[in-house]
Amino acid sequence: MTRLAFLALGTAGCSLMGLYDAEPAEPCPAQTVRCPPDGDCTDLLTDPQACGGCAIECDAREYCNEGSCECRPELTDCDGACVDTTSSPAHCGGCLRPPCGAPQRCSLGECADECDLTTEDCGEGVCANMETDVMHCGVCDRQCAVDQLCIRGACADYAPAIGCESCTPCGACESHERCCDLFPYGPTCIDPDQECPTL
Repeated sequence: MTRLAFLALGTAGCSLMGLYDAEPAEPCPAQTVRCPPDGDCTDLLTDPQACGGCAIECDAREYCNEGSCECRPELTDCDGACVDTTSSPAHCGGCLRPPCGAPQRCSLGECADECDLTTEDCGEGVCANMETDVMHCGVCDRQCAVDQLCIRGACADYAPAIGCESCTPCGACESHERCCDLFPYGPTCIDPDQECPTL
C-alpha cells in the first residue's frame, strides 16, 4: 500500500470514527423543527428568519404570522408595500388618503407644516417616532433587522417564545431573557435590560 493510500484510508477512518462518536442531537420541542446551518430548533409559524420554511426569511418590514410573512403590526399593507401611515407622506393616515403636498410633512397620520414634538423630521416629508419606528430607530434611516424591534430608540433582538401561548407560565426564554406578551407577535423573548414595549 502506498503512503498516499494509507493516509487516505486513515483520514476516512477518522471521519467514520467521528461520525459514530458524535452524539445525536436532542429532539426539538413539539411544533418546531431543526434548521441548518446552526441546527437550532425553530417554530416555522413565528420565526421571521424561517417563516414557513427553513430558508424563508421575511423582509425587515415584515414579521412571521402563522407561517406567512406579513407587514409588521406597526405597519399597514398598502398594495403590497408595508407602510407606516403615521409618517408616510404618500399614505398619510391611510393607504387611500391623498398624499401630503410639499412642503408639508406627515406627522402622526396628518399632513402638517411641522413635525409633532414627539417625532423627528427625517426629510422627504417623514416625521418619525424614533422611540419605536423600526425604519428610523434612534436616528433617521436606521433600520432594525428582521429579528429586531425598536425599543426606546434602540434596535433590540427578539425571538418567539416557542411553545408558549402566554408568558405566564413560559419556560421557552433563556434565563438571561425577558418574556413579553406582544400582541399580535405573541409571547416574545427580549433582552432583560429592555422593558416590554408597547406597540
